[in-house]
Amino acid sequence: MLSKFAPLTKLKKEQLEEARRLLTEVNLYIQKLQKDLEKLENDLKNQESPLSGDISLFQQYRLLTQACHDQIIRKKDEIYYAKQERHKVQDAVKEALMEYEKFHYLQTQEEETFRAKIKKEEALQLDEVAIMGYNLQKEKS
Repeated sequence: MLSKFAPLTKLKKEQLEEARRLLTEVNLYIQKLQKDLEKLENDLKNQESPLSGDISLFQQYRLLTQACHDQIIRKKDEIYYAKQERHKVQDAVKEALMEYEKFHYLQTQEEETFRAKIKKEEALQLDEVAIMGYNLQKEKS
């Protein structure tokens, strides 16, 4: 028997899978941002300041380090907002999971009720057959 909750359960499961897929994408994006941040921080550490030379060389070094600092700040902001998005997606996954479990439970309960009804009807039919067999044997004796 196909439960009236089966289509809803299927829909909720698809929504749950979509939410999980989105969570995976957000996590991968955060990992990429963190790797980019590490690379920027390493680049900044590996820059050597000029020890001698023209003032323009010092200014160029200063501009490069400032640009690198700005990129690091932007990358940290991106990570912050991506983590906020991850929390929202995690909440959506929890909500989708609860919805799926609710409809799955209802579907299971309906199927169990249907099976119990069928079992009871089969038991009644077996009783009728037994009674008819008993009556038939009683008539023969």
